[in-house]
Amino acid sequence: MSLFDWLSGKEKFEKDTLQIGENSFIYFSASGEVSFKHVKVTSIDESKNTIQAIDLSAHKSKTYRIDRILRIFGEKEIKNLTEDGLHQIMEDFVDELRKEAEEKEKQDKQDKPKKTLSTKENKRFNQKRVVDRNIDELIGLARGILADGKVDQAEAETLQKWLIAVSGTEHPMLQNLLVKVNEMLEDNVLDDEESAELFETLNEFIGGNFEKGEILKSTSLPLENPEPEINIEGSSFCFTGTFTSGTRKEVEAMAEEKGGKATRLNGSTDFLVIGAYATDSWIHSSYGRKIEQALDYQKKGGHIKIISEEHWLKFLL
Repeated sequence: MSLFDWLSGKEKFEKDTLQIGENSFIYFSASGEVSFKHVKVTSIDESKNTIQAIDLSAHKSKTYRIDRILRIFGEKEIKNLTEDGLHQIMEDFVDELRKEAEEKEKQDKQDKPKKTLSTKENKRFNQKRVVDRNIDELIGLARGILADGKVDQAEAETLQKWLIAVSGTEHPMLQNLLVKVNEMLEDNVLDDEESAELFETLNEFIGGNFEKGEILKSTSLPLENPEPEINIEGSSFCFTGTFTSGTRKEVEAMAEEKGGKATRLNGSTDFLVIGAYATDSWIHSSYGRKIEQALDYQKKGGHIKIISEEHWLKFLL
């Protein structure tokens, strides 16, 4: 089933295995994260396309959208499923989602009427002008939101709609802000803590202190400190997460072109490379399984090092 057909409602998701009580499923969040959920469902409201459930790993009640459940595991199936098997299933979903997004983007570009540009400089100028206009609009919108000293639910939803409308500009700062707002509104509720965090983020943006990568919060990941020297040739690499430089298969090919070796994670792996689009919730994500496994290897005396995509690229290029 096409993920885009699923998202747009062209295909009906088979949900007859979803039931009151304990359930295990793979979930696709509004922020684009594919993760494994083990929950206790307390109620199912098909009219609203939602379920209420207690996340048994976080011990917190949450609302999940039924149409974002990618796959439900039966009781017998989950008993026979290994961690590696589960991880592979989730990474396959991530790869499929990214592939279809790229194909859709490519198709959209083909469907758009071609514009005749006189020079490359003119094209760059037009792109910069659009981005500058969007940033100016965001500054004005942020000032209006912050005027009363807080960010309420309606204001956050207005910001989300505006960010979605301009997301085609592919500006990292706007894309990252959209990721953060999507995560906050995933359960359709902006709580006090999220409101305060969004207020601080917008305030820093207006003051010019907003960093492009701030929303990724990669400092929460267990990366090597200090960052190690990397010799690509002859080293083995395992890649996990979502990368800015390409799909997982593409970054694996990049390493092999430089004499490195792309492998599954094992005790002899030299480096675990984490894609740039990682969040604070890594421990509950698909790529979090590999991070935990790498940490376990380190505790047992293994030589594997955990590094970021950004650091890895310094030695690749």
